Amino acid sequence: MLWNIVERQGLKVKPVYAEKLRKASGNLTEEKMAEILEALHVKHTDGNAGVSFRLPKSICSKYFDGMNSKQMAAVVEQALAAWFEGQEAAGV
Repeated sequence: MLWNIVERQGLKVKPVYAEKLRKASGNLTEEKMAEILEALHVKHTDGNAGVSFRLPKSICSKYFDGMNSKQMAAVVEQALAAWFEGQEAAGV
């Protein structure tokens, strides 16, 4: 059951996850596992904190080869701005 949840949510089981799951063992249902993993997966941010996401290596090497993180962020920002402008123009 745990593997299905981890796969579905794209999570890696870190020690903190494992400890929470161990403490809940005995009455651990799939719903309880999902609740624990989802609670641990959510990141609380203040207004100044950034959001992180991962791109597959194939995309990084194709579009960002040789760039540092600031350069990559600039490219992503430009691409998103262009995409959203296109959506507005299309009336979406």
